[in-house]
Amino acid sequence: MRRVLIGLAALGVLVPVALIALFLFLEAYAGPELSVEISVPDVVTAGKPFRVQFWLSNPHDEAVALDSIDVDNSVIENFRVASITIVPTDTIDAFGQTTFYFEHLIGPGQRDAVEFELKAKSAGMFPLAFEVCNAFLDCSRNVLHVQVRDPNHE
Repeated sequence: MRRVLIGLAALGVLVPVALIALFLFLEAYAGPELSVEISVPDVVTAGKPFRVQFWLSNPHDEAVALDSIDVDNSVIENFRVASITIVPTDTIDAFGQTTFYFEHLIGPGQRDAVEFELKAKSAGMFPLAFEVCNAFLDCSRNVLHVQVRDPNHE
């Protein structure tokens, strides 16, 4: 009976230590990241479509997955998403952002693009805040600004 108790006590110590070590390993491992460039016009007209292009490059020797693009809800409030060139596998609205999931692989040394077609709801100067994430949730945050003109005052 004494051996069983000692074994349970040792197990009670080893399991948490192993879980902590696994957590630290996963936190320390940052998978291969995508290089991201975003192209957006400086000036657009309210109600007319324009494109936000995400140029994704994979400089690594292995495929890298575009897991998701997070869009701040301020963008969703001021712009309507008319279309996306790579169809998302899922969309979730939580924590002040809308996340579009893609699970799209980009091969070694390859470059690919995702295009969002947006339409501004009203005139003004607006930030466009995006986070592009790989499968390891290594994210690149980008904030751009776009001037939206009133269509009646062009």
